[in-house]
Order: sequence, then structure tokens, then C-alpha cells
Amino acid sequence: MKQTVQTCGMVTMLCFAAPGIWAAKIKDPLVSGSGSGSGPALSPSSVVKSLDLTTYGAEGEINGAKFLAADAGAAGSGVLKPFVRLGVQNGSSQGFNASARPVMDDVNTSPIFTRDIQLSEFGTVRIDDVSYYELRLDINQSKAKPLLSLDQLLIYTRDEALTSADSLDDLQDGSSVLRYSLDLGEDSEILLNYALVSSGSGAADMFAFIPQSLFAGALASDYVYLFSQFGGKGGDYADNAGFQEWDPPALNGTVPEGGRWLMVFGMVMTGLASGRRWLQPTLSPLS
Repeated sequence: MKQTVQTCGMVTMLCFAAPGIWAAKIKDPLVSGSGSGSGPALSPSSVVKSLDLTTYGAEGEINGAKFLAADAGAAGSGVLKPFVRLGVQNGSSQGFNASARPVMDDVNTSPIFTRDIQLSEFGTVRIDDVSYYELRLDINQSKAKPLLSLDQLLIYTRDEALTSADSLDDLQDGSSVLRYSLDLGEDSEILLNYALVSSGSGAADMFAFIPQSLFAGALASDYVYLFSQFGGKGGDYADNAGFQEWDPPALNGTVPEGGRWLMVFGMVMTGLASGRRWLQPTLSPLS
């Protein structure tokens, strides 16, 4: 238990909820880097830290961001409005959102599913007096092989929209500011399980909460670009069916303090659906 708390850097109640959630393993180094003004360059490592979200109630923290596995009661169905969709079922997929065309090979080209998005479009939530931008991830795997790895997650902001988007280099030029990296400091991965929800597309399989403090100096009008890679772990965790997509729910509110925040958040989502006042909604996005 003590080792888990030190490794994930979370408050004790979160680590206690999922003891032994971290495990070291080997995988091939993945592409990483940053544009000028976006912080230190990322150094690939052969030792990978794994956050296991393949079981009900699993939760954890990487580089200040909170991640939790969704369940059928909290996910909803048919309510996602993705801003980036990936997936060609070739074992792994990667790419980022943009309205510019062409896009990277694994990115869906429909402007309905892959587009520019501004910071003002992201929902915010407060957890234990800390403000976060919220993201939902919808994965699609076969029922026979429901596991999937999230190998990279990079979030950048820019004051102007991209005009070219068919290479990661286009995103990592000097105009981009790296706000969050899953691999900052050490190579990390998140292990996911489609079987926890299994309601097809349009339902969240994972919630991600990115600290709003990481976006200091960013304007509401700034463009947000999210690069992610799936299936790089290979084997049982390879990309094998459907697509993966990210959505920013337009949800503003506060998760009450105390208790396990995952359980509370599940009640929050259920309460919203049934009209209960689990959240105290804000009338304007947090700045």
C-alpha cells in the first residue's frame, strides 16, 4: 500500500480504492516530443508504468490527471459528441483532431467526428476543491477480446487553428503548447476493458479529468488538440474492432467532497439522468 501511494502520487483514499494498480512491464518506445515553449522533450523509456482500469471501480492518477473506468450506470448511451475518432483495426491506431485535411492515416475524415475544438467547449468539474477539464473516452473492441491499451495521450493548445494535420510534426511545431502528457517523466499506459460497458458506440468507457491549472495562460478561444495512441501494447490489448473516440461533455458542476469520488461521480451521472440535484451547476465555464 505504501509503495502504491508513493508511485501514483494520489491522496490515500484513491490509492486505497485500487491497491496494487501499478505494474512495471516492457514495451517498445513510442513517438513522443514537444514543440518549442511546450516544456521538456519527452524521453521514451523501456520500462512502462501501467494503470489498470480493466475492473469495476478502478481509478488512478497519472501526472496530476485522474482516470476512472466507467460502468453501465455512469456511461449513458448515444450522448457522446466526439471531436476525434480513430481506428482502422490494424492492431494499433493513433492520431489527433483537426478540421484541416488531410489527417493522419488512422483518423476518421468526417468533419462530424474529427474537428477543431476550442477550450471553451470543454466541460469543467470540481473534485475536492480542484478544477478539472473533463473528457470521456468511448472504445470499441470485440466481445471476445475486450481489452485495449491507451499508450499515449498528449494535449496541446494553440492560439490559431492548424492548417495541416497529416503528421504529428504538424502539431508539435513552435506554436503549440504542451499542456498534458501521459508519459511526462516516465513512460505510462492505461489498460481499458470494453466489457465493462459493452453498449456499442456512444457510451463512455473511461473518464479523464485534466487539471485546469495545466492550462494557465490559455484563452477560451484557444484551440485544443488531443493526440492519442491505442493498441501499442499488442497481444490481448491490440486494437481489434470499431473505433475509439474522445468527447468533452458540456458538464459544469461540483463533485461533493469525502468518500470515494468514483462512487460519488457515478451517482452524479445517474442523478443528472433522473433529474436529481447531485451537482450544483455553474452558469458559466470556469476560467
